[in-house]
Amino acid sequence: MDDGSNQREAAGPWLEFGLPFEQKPQRPAPISHMTPIYELLARIRHDPQFGQGVFELGYLDRFDTQVRRGALGQVDFPEGEKRVFEFVDADGSRRRIPFHRIREVYRDGALIWHRPIAPSQ
Repeated sequence: MDDGSNQREAAGPWLEFGLPFEQKPQRPAPISHMTPIYELLARIRHDPQFGQGVFELGYLDRFDTQVRRGALGQVDFPEGEKRVFEFVDADGSRRRIPFHRIREVYRDGALIWHRPIAPSQ
């Protein structure tokens, strides 16, 4: 006597939910993760094809809490500093910026990376 258990095993667990095997629930799309800023900066420095272009960084000014844009003339990663970089902007000023204050990266005027500003800032 067949109680349907063989059919249930062949169809998989979806039959328990009243769904035929062909209509099993779809898994949600994987969450796309944001590229960490240090990886993007490394790519700008080391990928000759990607690194061509005019880059600008938008960083959060700690005094007036505005996002300031500066040309990414030269990036230096100070030895022993893992969360800070230095760059020389268009007017020749050397700026030392922690990674967490970078909010935007532009390439040839187009926004290619963005981190939202937290509501408390």
